[in-house]
This record gives sequence, C-alpha cells and structure tokens, in this order.
Amino acid sequence: MSSTTDRRHNERGQIVVLMAGAMIGIVLIAALVFDVGQNLLDRRNQQNAADAAALAGARFMALPACKPVGGIQPACSAAVTAALDVAARNGYVDGVGGRTVAVHIPPNSQSEFSGFPGHIQVVLGGTRGSFFAGVIGDFAQNVATQSVAANIEDFSLPFALLALNPADCNAGHITGNGIININADIQVNSTCDSSGALTVGGAGATVNAASATCATSGTIQVNSGSLNCNKQEGVEPKLFPAIGGPGVPTVPSAPVITGTGSLTIPDGCPGAAGGGRSPSTALDPKGCKFQYNANKEVRIYPGVYWGGLEIRETGSGTDLRVYMEPGIYYMAGGGFQIVGDPVVRSVHPAGTTFDVTSATMGVLIYNTDDPQYHDACVDGTGAGNQCIGSINFQTGVLSDVDLRGDKVDTAFKNLLLFQDPDASSQPAISMEGHSSQTLDGTIYIPGANFKYTGNGSGEILNTQIICDTFEVKGGGELSISYDAGSVYQFKGIGLVQ
Repeated sequence: MSSTTDRRHNERGQIVVLMAGAMIGIVLIAALVFDVGQNLLDRRNQQNAADAAALAGARFMALPACKPVGGIQPACSAAVTAALDVAARNGYVDGVGGRTVAVHIPPNSQSEFSGFPGHIQVVLGGTRGSFFAGVIGDFAQNVATQSVAANIEDFSLPFALLALNPADCNAGHITGNGIININADIQVNSTCDSSGALTVGGAGATVNAASATCATSGTIQVNSGSLNCNKQEGVEPKLFPAIGGPGVPTVPSAPVITGTGSLTIPDGCPGAAGGGRSPSTALDPKGCKFQYNANKEVRIYPGVYWGGLEIRETGSGTDLRVYMEPGIYYMAGGGFQIVGDPVVRSVHPAGTTFDVTSATMGVLIYNTDDPQYHDACVDGTGAGNQCIGSINFQTGVLSDVDLRGDKVDTAFKNLLLFQDPDASSQPAISMEGHSSQTLDGTIYIPGANFKYTGNGSGEILNTQIICDTFEVKGGGELSISYDAGSVYQFKGIGLVQ
C-alpha cells in the first residue's frame, strides 16, 4: 500500500476521533442548555410556590394560639395547614412525584431567622430525571428552595449591637482603653475574614459580655484588650423586616423660654417673629438653633423642624436646660446636634424630670431630607439645611443628656433615633460624652455608622443599636444595657427570606 493511502487512512481515523470528541461536546452543551435551563425554570416556579405557601401560613401566626409566650414560639397547626394547602395547589405534596415539602415554625438552622418567633419557613424540594446529563452519569436533577415569612407582633430583636453591613472589615469595632459592659448579644453580619468583621483593639479596651454571644458572619479578631463573651464565627447574617418612617407632622408649638437675658424666640424656630426673625418653612429650611451663654430653660415641642435643630451652650458657668415634650421630632434637613454643657431631657408634659419607668413620656428623633429638596439632595444640588444633616452629640463634662424612646406613637414605640435609609446620604451618628448620659430605646440607623466615644464614668445606653457599622471607643466606663421590653417591637407580615 502506498504512503498516500496510509496517510488517507490516518486522516480518516483522526476525523473519527474528532467527531467523537465533538459529539461529546455537543452532548455536554445539550446537558447545559436543557438540564440547567430546566433547573432554572423549576427553581423559579418552586420559589414562587414556596413564597406563596409561606405567606399563606404567616397570616395565621398572629392567632392567640400561635403567639409567642415568654419568647417561646408554640406550634401553629393552622399556619402549617394553610402552607401545605397552598403548596399542594401548586403541585407540591410531600412524597408525591419526587417532591418534598417541609414547614418549620420557627425556622430551622437553614434560615438566618433560625429560632425567631413569629416566622414560618417552607422548604420545597423536587427531583426529576435528566434530559441529557445522564450520558455523563448525572441521572437525576435536584432543586431545593426555601421561603421565610413573618407575621410579627411585639417581637424584639435580641441584640444590643447589630451591624448590618454585609462585607466591610471592622464593621463592628471596639477600641480605646475604657471598660464596656454589655448584657446582650452582639451581631455583625459582615463576612470579612481577612482582618476581622468584629474587632477589638486600641490601647486595651475591655469588653465584658460574659453572659452574651458575640457573633459574626466573618471572623473575630482581638488585637489588644479583651473580649469576654461566647464567640461565634461564620454564622448566618441576621435580617428583619424594614421599619417605615413617619409622615411629615405638623409645625411644632412655639417654644417656651424662661431665664435671664433675652427671651426672644430665635430666628428659624417655631413662633419666631419680628426683628427680621421668622420660622423655618419647607421652602426656607433655615433651621432652629437654641444657643445661649446665660441661664435659660427652654421647653420644646414635637413636630417638623425644617432645617434641623441645634442645642448649644456656649457660656462658662451658665445653665441651659432644654425639656423635650413627648412625641416625634422630625428633622427635615439639617440634622440634630447637642453641643457643650446643656441639660437635655425628655420629660412628661409640663414636667422637668427624666423618668425611666414612664409609659407615656419619650421622643423619637427622625432624621431625613427636607422632602421639598430630596431630589436635589440626591443629585448633589441641594444646599445647606435642605439636605439631611448629622445627629451629633458633642457634650462636655457638665452636660447631662437623658432621652427616652417614644412611648406615645404606637407605630414607633421605643424608637429613640431613626435615620431614614432612603435619604440622600447617610451621615454617621456621632456621640462623644464626658459626663453622665442616659439613652433609652432603639437607635435605628440601618444605612449609617454609629460612632460612640465615652470618656465619662456614668454613661448608660439602655439601648439597642441597629446600624450599618459601629465603632465604640473611649477611656471611661460605658454600660450598654439591653431590655427587651424597652426596645422597638417589630410588627408586620411579609417575606423576609
């Protein structure tokens, strides 16, 4: 046989090999197109079924027999029956046609809401034969989905500090050389593991939380000082239904000012008139500033403060006392500042004392843009007090700030500070104290950094802080004391996972 003939036989052999390889490639592509594509369609349909089933069950979670008692979630057969019924209507019956259905009240460890009362979890699974993937040994396709819905009534999150940021390193940061006593859990949702999602450093901060858990989706790093708590790393992030903000309230009553020197209402404050003075308005948010270097008592009232509110004592040896009547203080641009050595208290109507046991007194300070200028603020063309400003407490050694969360408005009960997550920006909330300070309630700033510097010996945060990130530092002794009955109680129905 000639060499030419041999070469042709070799070429035909190579073509057979190439064709075989091509056929394998075609089958693999077919497996990808048909099986993976069908899996995506199955998953979408299955997720829709799981969502519908979870919502159907959640409607019954508010029944008297289904409400948590002492933080313990009882079985709720009505919710389970409703969820199974809707799943069946969508073709999912446990053990039929290769499909599985499971309902968990409360959710199990597959969910970040594991153990949360008021929540229902529906887990659906499905198995079908492969179209083409069986050629490569993959004979069955499995799809699993889950949905979690909540019907929450008077449910509090069990955290003193909760940082929601999903990825930043040092999302929870405790530093300085002071002593911080915490009686409830710390949760940091960040997955950072390179330099720590929750870190302790500085000159040797001591964190005492022996009865609590310090948990993060990333890692915990103690670079100096000590962190005394039950440390947990790599946990699921903790989520919850968002809180809706209040509508714009009416203009406040004019402040009542007594004391030495001029008693004229400052320009920009409610009731200001004469001598070139006028109140702030939505179109002219000048802001209201009470700034004195003489002995004064000022009683202020809830409502909308166009351009924000500032309380500042500038005199040495003077006494500025500001009493905040109960209700919602809506900062429409400009922010809320306390500076110097004033005494600022939330009080009973017409009262002067701070009462930590009262069921009626309390304030909510809500921080956002002036709605008239929100779009301009987003575009970067808003000016001055038109846009959201910071909440900033820069108090001195003689100051005394005692504020308790709202007890009057049912929808916002126990909320103390609330920064609108949909505002044009998210300025940090900064608090620096050098003397006594008591804050009681929930600080809800899901898009902002919470920065607290404590250098006094009597600083008490009877609070729950829900923020994007937090930094707690200082050289004094700070107590963060969580009380489930004094923080915001979540309500509402809807999908949460």
